[in-house]
Amino acid sequence: MSSISLPPPPPYPPLLQLSPEIDELFCYKCKYCNNKYFMKSYKEQHEKTHIGKKANRHKKLFKCTKGCDKLLSSNSNRRKHEKTHLNIKPYECTYDGCNKLFSTNCNRISHEKQHANIKLYKCTFDGCIKTFHRDSHRIVHERKHTGEKPFVCSYEGCNKAFSINSHKTVHEQKHTGIKPYKCSYEGCDKAFSDNNHKEVHERTHTGEKPYKCEICYKTFSHNGNKERHKKLHKK
Repeated sequence: MSSISLPPPPPYPPLLQLSPEIDELFCYKCKYCNNKYFMKSYKEQHEKTHIGKKANRHKKLFKCTKGCDKLLSSNSNRRKHEKTHLNIKPYECTYDGCNKLFSTNCNRISHEKQHANIKLYKCTFDGCIKTFHRDSHRIVHERKHTGEKPFVCSYEGCNKAFSINSHKTVHEQKHTGIKPYKCSYEGCDKAFSDNNHKEVHERTHTGEKPYKCEICYKTFSHNGNKERHKKLHKK
């Protein structure tokens, strides 16, 4: 059998220029490109995308045991996902005045970047100045430039495609009618096919509005509402 030649490493965008104080936290550098990470495990996970393991990430063999059909690529990801059903959020934002809780430490760190306004990843398309807290967010954003929709509904006869895998998962639950995410507030029996929709709904109970317009400082419960509002300033 002939050996399979691996593709060349994909191009990754350079990180934005960081202040020395922040830059020294990102001490783990990818041996294939210029990306840097503040945790060794993140660096190692990233390096797998350079050595032909990217395709294997999409083999999802670990099924959620808490009442939904979601499949995950690893047992640890399955355990993290199941916390969303149990509403276990042991990680609290460390910023004064913000009491937001998270099911994983990674999500807490990503959230705190929004407080610090740290956006390390820049869109690679000419003329676009958007920057992002996560490289995965940059990748999803760039599909708006390319029109790429790699995630196709797996139900026969439905050819809908999506730029984000989670959107495909939510869509497929419309075929099954499964709504595994139930509102955690007593007396409310609403259920949702997506955990993000559940969290947005629960803000109607708390009154929380975490998304602030950078121009007029108006606050919103949903980021999409904030983005639509910002367009009014451009008219």
